[in-house]
Amino acid sequence: MISYDTIGSLIEGGFSVSAHCHGYGCHHHAHLDLPALAERLGSDFVTVGNPNPLVRLLRCQACGGKDLGIILQPVTGYTDGPPTAVLTMANPSDDRPHVKGRRARRKVRL
Repeated sequence: MISYDTIGSLIEGGFSVSAHCHGYGCHHHAHLDLPALAERLGSDFVTVGNPNPLVRLLRCQACGGKDLGIILQPVTGYTDGPPTAVLTMANPSDDRPHVKGRRARRKVRL
């Protein structure tokens, strides 16, 4: 089984990493440049754990906060969604059963 626990393994696996600020009212997010991090910290730098060693080194650009989280995103091959994805709006009357009366509406959970 392949383990994606270092910056070098994330680069080889084709992952992208984004950092998200959990500061009150901020919610800023940014994608991290993994090759630049590998050059600065080394490709053997561990990126998983509790507490996360990578998050301890990051700071939010918007508010300067240190309450951050990271998300590892594998490359799926899609850039804007599946090539045959078609969004259609269903007719509301087709999706929901017609139920009369207040008591009957309570029993139907959709």
